[in-house]
Amino acid sequence: MNSKQEKIFEVIKAILQIKNFPEMFKDHTISYGVLNYVAKYSLAKDKYLISKKALDNIKKKNIIKNQSLLRGSKSMKNGFTYEHPIPSNVISSELVNNRNDLDMITKILKWSDYIVVLTTEENLSLRNSGLERKMPADWTFFKNDPFERYKKAGLFQENFSEINVYGQVVR
Repeated sequence: MNSKQEKIFEVIKAILQIKNFPEMFKDHTISYGVLNYVAKYSLAKDKYLISKKALDNIKKKNIIKNQSLLRGSKSMKNGFTYEHPIPSNVISSELVNNRNDLDMITKILKWSDYIVVLTTEENLSLRNSGLERKMPADWTFFKNDPFERYKKAGLFQENFSEINVYGQVVR
């Protein structure tokens, strides 16, 4: 956990401790804000995973500077996006369900702390698989692979390498 993630972690913990928060979380306006913090927690990492196709794409477009990718360069025009192997809504729900257990909150965030750079085409395979915003029906935290929906969508973890990222955290 880097210093930016530590700050976001503190905000997430504080939000989860609000009295009657599970009831408040049912309101889209509230849940949207929490999902953004949960997503930004991982987006604040210093390194992301990147698919071979996405790496080839950004190299071809000459987007990498000093062996690092500017977070703000993600766009349809550039043909890639940032994706959470476990959707932020799934992570957020698990956090709310465990909101009174600080150790479990920490464990959930650390265990799900991945961002993958995918091409637009690869991202569409998640949508086409029906797993764009959910995990497979039989999937469980800590029991199954965090990349399970990628496998079901034909995106294999073996094709991923790491890339340094820098700049403002964007979602």
